[in-house]
Amino acid sequence: MELSRNTIEPLYYQIRENIRSMITGNAYPPNSMIPTEAELCTIYGVSRITVRRAILDLVNEGLLTRGKGKGTFVSETYGLTSMNGVQGFSQELMGLNMRPSAQLLSCKIRTADPSLRRALDLEEGDKVVTISRLRLVNNEPCMVEVMNFPYALVPGIEKEDLSQSIYHLLKGKYNQEVVRAKDILEPIIIGEYESQLLQLGDLTAGMRSNRIGYDAKQRPIEYSTHIIHGKKCTLVFDRSN
Repeated sequence: MELSRNTIEPLYYQIRENIRSMITGNAYPPNSMIPTEAELCTIYGVSRITVRRAILDLVNEGLLTRGKGKGTFVSETYGLTSMNGVQGFSQELMGLNMRPSAQLLSCKIRTADPSLRRALDLEEGDKVVTISRLRLVNNEPCMVEVMNFPYALVPGIEKEDLSQSIYHLLKGKYNQEVVRAKDILEPIIIGEYESQLLQLGDLTAGMRSNRIGYDAKQRPIEYSTHIIHGKKCTLVFDRSN
């Protein structure tokens, strides 16, 4: 690529965006090593300082990962969800040839608090089951999820294998299916507890997704919160008129 030196765009920015396009275009596929700094200096005809600045930006974004003494590699990213349908995490990731799994953190049956009563249209004193899990892709932690369901709809779920797909369990055992979902997304700085689970450093950016899931009769049957590791996940919105 020939850089433009008569533009407002800095050289490091042009290099960064060219490498990004090579990654998104799969010229540099996931887990592959990109050219060394010296090779990139030759390719672009710039100093090592300029190349390093471009690489550092992509490392900070999570597109590249540096291995000490090994080189710089393309990170493995994936589309976490397509916003044109309702699927469970496992089904979506398997559709992308990824290996989803879950580690159960806790399962509690409790009286619904006011916010859960509003979200799930419950009466005072009604019970919910709260399932907290760490979600992994290819054995790497990527998301902390807390799922709430009216316990009357899923009695005994605490005795089931909760490392499997919860949506599959809902449909297969309880004849409950989320057919529509309302997701509210907001950027966050991930908290200390979730950062430890996700093996992140302090002040790491991420995404919180709050979901209300509805059945075929438009009754709310799920209220979930997902804390998503921003450097590992891509949200895909597929929209049409």
